[in-house]
Amino acid sequence: MLTPAKGQQTIANVYGRCVDALPEGGVLVNGDFIKPDGTDWDHEPGRFEITRHLDFLREGGFVQPRSLQHFEYEIEQPTAAQTYICLVVTK
Repeated sequence: MLTPAKGQQTIANVYGRCVDALPEGGVLVNGDFIKPDGTDWDHEPGRFEITRHLDFLREGGFVQPRSLQHFEYEIEQPTAAQTYICLVVTK
């Protein structure tokens, strides 16, 4: 079973592998589901706040990670297909 901590570590590991695979100056664009800040709604373990995604990207070696866009931002009762972002970073 995937726990929240293991879900976050899995994503951090993926970001680390991405930075290793990209050439210097390379760009990663990632669309991912998130857990919106300020919600009490229970989400699956792999879904967490944008700030954690950005922290993992920086820790992995990416420069200036940012969210380009929030899509279907729903904090009251999101469905599995709602509340996602597009992240972009360079190496």
